[in-house]
Amino acid sequence: MCDIDAQAVEAARANAALNAVECEIEQADLIAGERRAEVVLANLTADILMRLAPSVGEHLDEGGELIVSGIIAERLSEVEEVFAKCGFHAAERAKDGDWCAIKLVR
Repeated sequence: MCDIDAQAVEAARANAALNAVECEIEQADLIAGERRAEVVLANLTADILMRLAPSVGEHLDEGGELIVSGIIAERLSEVEEVFAKCGFHAAERAKDGDWCAIKLVR
């Protein structure tokens, strides 16, 4: 796992330890390097997610899953449309109050 934010990396390490999950977590920028992943999780605002849409697919394995959250319900269709233009389709959606998440597949 990687995150660009040092505090997020420390929080992820603490959560992994608390839940007895073994994984490597490093501070890195997924988009800047040559990394590839089977699953990418992104809890970001709609604007940031849409800005990343064209480039995140380059780092996702074919058939890989992108799970995005932090989307206000009124922006959900807009986010889905941008990702659809980048070759993704919504496989699942979840909603909690005004907040939404989407599981996208290439």
